[in-house]
Amino acid sequence: MSDLASSPKLIFKNRGDSTERLTLRLAAAARKCIVRFTGGCGEMSEGDGDRLKELFSPAFVGFEGALTFGGTRMVYRADWSRVRQGITEIPPHLKQTVCPNAVLLGIVPRTADIGICEIGVKIEDDPKNDFFTIVHPDQDHALVIQINADNACPKIDDKVRMSAAGTPLPAPNVWDAEFEECMRITGILRECFDGYGSVLIAYNGGGTTEREIVATSDRGWPVILIKGSGRKTDEYASNKEFLALRDNVRVVDKDPSAIRAALAEFGAVPERRMSLVGKGSRSA
Repeated sequence: MSDLASSPKLIFKNRGDSTERLTLRLAAAARKCIVRFTGGCGEMSEGDGDRLKELFSPAFVGFEGALTFGGTRMVYRADWSRVRQGITEIPPHLKQTVCPNAVLLGIVPRTADIGICEIGVKIEDDPKNDFFTIVHPDQDHALVIQINADNACPKIDDKVRMSAAGTPLPAPNVWDAEFEECMRITGILRECFDGYGSVLIAYNGGGTTEREIVATSDRGWPVILIKGSGRKTDEYASNKEFLALRDNVRVVDKDPSAIRAALAEFGAVPERRMSLVGKGSRSA
């Protein structure tokens, strides 16, 4: 378990403010591509969360772009040394093990007053859960979003969101601020920096993941859906009507080779044989 001495740089911004310096840091990545991870966290079953690191690590060997995710960690209340596995554990693990040159950015909505505990910066502590949430200690930058210094992000709002097909999406919640900020940054990178690409990877997830899948695919940006990962990602991976209208979406099995091939197709990684990827060798 990391300690406070290894906490990332915290950057606070009000909703609607710009973050030029942070965007420039992402733009300076060796590979001009930002990969966003979205999906299951507190409501993902332990079965769906099994072996996530083994699934994604071979696919990202040598990745040198930017990785962005919801920059939090879930810690079991009864044992602070135990981490609840979720999609937010993957990007830090990848940077530590197979892609050390990646630039890692976590985006965290401020949902309440922030506090300090023995193991980090506490973001959420709902007594109904058997875990609490801290800023993930293993990331380069953590961007904390708030309405302003006096107000955290609202738990819900009454804005009705529609898909490109004109169908209503589930009611928004506070965590939408995370993916909306990520999309804002991604849009700037794609529009202002020549040749900069992006990929959204979805694994499991609920309503917030659903809204992000739809919003990103509606823009025509590349999306990878992991088939067999459960919940909303699985629903969209099997939705023939949805897929027929979006040639920017790829459905792949829970297999490192399949994920690597889709990443290579979208320009996130160089193409190479998985036999070499698994050994960390240079591309043939």
